[in-house]
Amino acid sequence: MVADTAPTCPRCGVKHPVPPGWGVFKILFAAFFVFVVFKTATHESTPAKEAAPEQIDYPSQARASCKSFVKRMANDPDSIDWVNALGWPISQASAYTWAVTMEFRAKNGFGALILNRKTCTVIVDGDSVRLVSMQ
Repeated sequence: MVADTAPTCPRCGVKHPVPPGWGVFKILFAAFFVFVVFKTATHESTPAKEAAPEQIDYPSQARASCKSFVKRMANDPDSIDWVNALGWPISQASAYTWAVTMEFRAKNGFGALILNRKTCTVIVDGDSVRLVSMQ
């Protein structure tokens, strides 16, 4: 080792030689510094994905609401037998107004099982459903 006060190394003549291992340390430090700077500079903050608006199945919601209205009006709600519920014709009268034509069997006031055909018109607006008419 060369003393700090010596002007040169007595063996090789170099002015203030660097102790062994310092070169590797400097290379590792420089590589780490470059890595950190590069990672920070190229890291793009990704904007949070906006939640896709939930797709509302208005026809299904209209069918379910009409079923609920019929059950509430029936003499014997447990006797209702829905006829081809998924095949009920449904039409869109306006942006949020749907008309569902449904068929079902239900007991009347005398206990007889009767085939009924009703057209239910509802307004579906998000989670809110209003009955407009039942014919």
